[in-house]
Amino acid sequence: MGRMPLICVVLTLGLLAPASSRGEVADRVAELTAQVAKLTAEIETLKEENAALKQKLAEKEKNGTGKPETAPSFALGETAKLGAYQYRTPEGWTYQGVKNNTLGALYRSPDKAGVILVVVRPRGAAPMEVQAKYGQNIVQKLKEDFLKAKTEVVEPPAVIPDPRFYLKVHERIKVKEKVADQSHIYLMPGKDMIELSVITTAEASDQVAATQKLAEEVLMSFAPAGK
Repeated sequence: MGRMPLICVVLTLGLLAPASSRGEVADRVAELTAQVAKLTAEIETLKEENAALKQKLAEKEKNGTGKPETAPSFALGETAKLGAYQYRTPEGWTYQGVKNNTLGALYRSPDKAGVILVVVRPRGAAPMEVQAKYGQNIVQKLKEDFLKAKTEVVEPPAVIPDPRFYLKVHERIKVKEKVADQSHIYLMPGKDMIELSVITTAEASDQVAATQKLAEEVLMSFAPAGK
């Protein structure tokens, strides 16, 4: 609709103009017509690009975080040693020593959303007959610590049955306005106790599951050094 009045005005001026200039007016009309057609094509292209962009944004919003829906690829990496044990480290994660504890190791994920802390406690094993009581004590201690630190608890600490480990406790808390999924897992090789804590602030459920799985694999990879 926008180009018709313009063309009509130009044509009217052309009819009123001298015959010698009518050719120039016709050329100008043709030029303007071509420009309008070009602009129309460009607008249609922009509309298509905008529609594609809206579709991508909608897919990201549906996913919740804008990240791919497929689970992140977390795998075991090189072998390391901690105390009398060797284990597989989380591949691509950054190692950090634990202050004042040579039997501890901390790893951070590349996106900084996940942390794995593992500590070896020589002769720290607990008898199997007190397993239930041990779990209750850990849960109670966590609740007291959260209360003392005024930590907002989304899901309270609870024992999660898992025959692979001596004990597994899980909770969800708020960390700097983000919901953090956290687990504490205990393994008893002989007379020693190996404790692992894993926490992630990832929003995607698949990434939370992948982080949890990787931490469990790290813990299960512990074996006496040299074997």
